[in-house]
Amino acid sequence: MLGFLLLAVILIAADIYFETHFPKVETVNLQSDKLQPGQTIRILQISDVHGRVFGNNNEDFLQMIREQNADIIALTGDLIDDSTPDVRPMWQFAEELKKINPHVYYISGNHEWRRQDREAFWAGLEERGIHMLNNANTQIKKDDLVWNLVGVDDPSTMHDDVHTAFQGVDNKQNYTVLLAHAPDLIFHHQALPTDLMLSGHTHGGQIRLPFVGALAAPGQGFFPAYDKGLFQLENNATLYLDSGVGTSIWPIRFLNRSQITLLTIEGA
Repeated sequence: MLGFLLLAVILIAADIYFETHFPKVETVNLQSDKLQPGQTIRILQISDVHGRVFGNNNEDFLQMIREQNADIIALTGDLIDDSTPDVRPMWQFAEELKKINPHVYYISGNHEWRRQDREAFWAGLEERGIHMLNNANTQIKKDDLVWNLVGVDDPSTMHDDVHTAFQGVDNKQNYTVLLAHAPDLIFHHQALPTDLMLSGHTHGGQIRLPFVGALAAPGQGFFPAYDKGLFQLENNATLYLDSGVGTSIWPIRFLNRSQITLLTIEGA
């Protein structure tokens, strides 16, 4: 009996180490009649890195990102942790992302807002060519396809301004993607004028149980309704919650492997 328990502990510890230190690529495929048949939008979402560096200067991680051949890269907040001692590795990571894809967009998370040096960190990202999209929007053009990309500042710390973010956005004709670090935004704005909302923040609970899912998530408490994956919202909008790359508080993941997500939207 003791041997069985010891084996179980070893296997669980090995699984936790693997899931925490070796990220995967999750793929999500969606359709929209706002795109013509044959048109596609490919978004690589990277969320909640929390200052983590994988292996030798992220070499394998960056190669994984490079292989996705995305139209844009969306950094959906908490690139650093509130206690990350040195932000320079994340500046270097941003530089490498920019080399892979010139279209890298960033929105803030709650951990950045907790830091006294947040303005300096954001300035460093801008100096490296990262497009800051906090309470702002832009249009992405790909051949004959034009679509909207909107970003709000972190909702969990109440820095979001939906009205300003969507100013001038035509969602009736053009496909619209909203970046918001925390899903908290939908608790105050159910009928958001977007087709797709990309968020993180929950880490998928970090620790999940079979048939139960996440045990807890920030802002939602125990057994959260919105933990990870796809959810349907009002106005035919879809929420995708990425469980993220890094960890916070507890440096472990269980039944919830570290991940980035490649989302592909195709014409219906």
